[in-house]
Parts: sequence; C-alpha cells; structure tokens
Amino acid sequence: MADEPEWLQAKAPAVVTYRRRKRKPASDEEKSDGSDGESDVLRPLAPCKSSKNAALPQPKRQRGGGGQYFLDFGQSDFSQSACKVCGLVYARGQENDTKVHEIFHRNFLRGIQFKGWRNERVAARFEDRSSRVIVVLPQDPAQHHTKVKEVATTMEKEMGLPPDWLLNTQYKVYLYVESKRVLGCAVAEPIDEAFVARVERDHCDKGKAASVKKEMVFGNIKFVREVQRKIKTSSSSSSSSSADLNKSISYDNNAPVAAACGIRGLWVMHSFRRKGIASRLLDTIRDDFAFGSQIKLDKLAFSQPTGDGIAFASSYLDTDRLLIYT
Repeated sequence: MADEPEWLQAKAPAVVTYRRRKRKPASDEEKSDGSDGESDVLRPLAPCKSSKNAALPQPKRQRGGGGQYFLDFGQSDFSQSACKVCGLVYARGQENDTKVHEIFHRNFLRGIQFKGWRNERVAARFEDRSSRVIVVLPQDPAQHHTKVKEVATTMEKEMGLPPDWLLNTQYKVYLYVESKRVLGCAVAEPIDEAFVARVERDHCDKGKAASVKKEMVFGNIKFVREVQRKIKTSSSSSSSSSADLNKSISYDNNAPVAAACGIRGLWVMHSFRRKGIASRLLDTIRDDFAFGSQIKLDKLAFSQPTGDGIAFASSYLDTDRLLIYT
C-alpha cells in the first residue's frame, strides 16, 4: 500500500452492496393465465380509463350524403314528368335530372350564353337586330368546339335526336348570335345526291297558326303578348302534328338527284321563332358554304326533318318539292 497516494490511504474504503428487489405478488388474472411469477417478459399496459367529463369525439357529418325519399301513391308523374314550358322530360327529384332541366329551361327561354371569341369567323351581320352569324369549322380551336358541342346537345334533346348525331368530321356550324346569346344554329355538310320528296300542301296549311295579340296595360306601360292558335280546317280533321307531317312526304330512294349542300340540323330557340332567324341562317349558308358561288335552292337538301322543319322548308323554298337525304 506504500505505492498508493496519501489521500487514498487516509480515506476509508466504500462498500457497495446489492440486494434483489422483492417481486410483487401476482394478481388473480396472472395466476389464472398459469404464470409462475418469475417471467421477466414485459406486459402491455392496460388502456387508461377516460374521465367521466371527457367528451368522446363525434364523427363529422357529411354534407349531401343523405338521400331524399318519395312516396309512391300511384301518381302518374312519379317517375318522369314533362315541363309545361320547355317540354323536357325529366325525373323529378333526381339531382342530376333537375340540374339538366334547370340549364335546359334557362337556355330555352333566354338562349345559350355566348360571350364571343377574339378570332371569330363572321359570315353575315344584320344591323337591324345587331346580330351576326358565326361559322365554326372542324379545324377551329377547341374552345369553339366546346360551345358548338353545348349548342348541339341542346338541339339533339329538343329535336329528339340521338346523342352526338349532329356533328361529324365534315360539318360547318353556323351560329346565330344576338345580345351575347346563341338564338339559332344550323349544321351543314357537303353532299352529292339526295332524293326528291313531295309534300302535300293541305298538310302544311293545317299547321298554319293564327296570330292573336293580347295587351296588358299597367299605367303608362303596355305589354303585348302574341298567342299562336291553330286553325281548324274541319270538324273531322284535327290539327296537324309532327307525325302527320312526316307521314305526308314520300320519296323514291332509288332515284337520287344531284345536290350540293345538306342541312343536317336547323334549330331556333322556341321563344325566338317566327322572327326570320331560320331564313337568315339558310341565306347565310347558301352564300358562304361554297367558295365563290351561291348554293341554288334546288340543290339544298334536308336530313330527317321534323314536322315543323318540313313546313318551314316548304315555305322557304316556296315549293312542294323537297330534297331529303339520309
């Protein structure tokens, strides 16, 4: 111990002892598990009990998740109903159908909204109504075709045509625009031949309507409402419908004749009809469709015309001879 320093020799040695801690007695649950109490395996802690005042988190309500139910008592218009104004048939109460009807109804009354394009291809202007006719070709920008597709969808629904039937790769679309609204549209395409159809004049005369004006006066303001009433030809015959007019034409599909332009679809907003818009569209097509020449009336053909379309075409051409193509 002589080699040790003096401060270490004077200090008493410290003695450290260890004693094993007594284990806690096993609980009844541990005894039932067959444990002997000597296992050192860590056991998971039991979940803490929440206090009585602690509020459990409530699940968030999902908006729009609840469905609306309808009671079926055998009413006739439970599944589908037709709007008395725009005529669209839709499922009342269905969210998708209701939205479609709202858009269609608004366009039916006011026309399809159209703000215009920077690079419009204007085919004709009409100063008396501050309106114009715009031409859209297949190679035009996608923005133009988006609006054309919207108009074509409205046309197909109102005319009862299959979806995506109006537009093809060779079409020319003529939009009649007035007051930032599309009020009319015509889809034209090049054709080589058509078939001669004869229209019975009496069927067209049955569809003529008598114009009756009604006036409402509020102080110094006067409102004039024009009501169209069909003229009854006789007690035995009813007024002509679209089906009657379709049955009143006949043509021989084995005897084609030469044609130059086919009108695949012609449409005017219902509230803006009988204002010369359809005639202006056809006049513009005849002047613009073929470069450097005007399409003659006897070279203009129509595809799948409705009853109203047959009556208009016969009046526009001023003849009972129409060209029909398929």
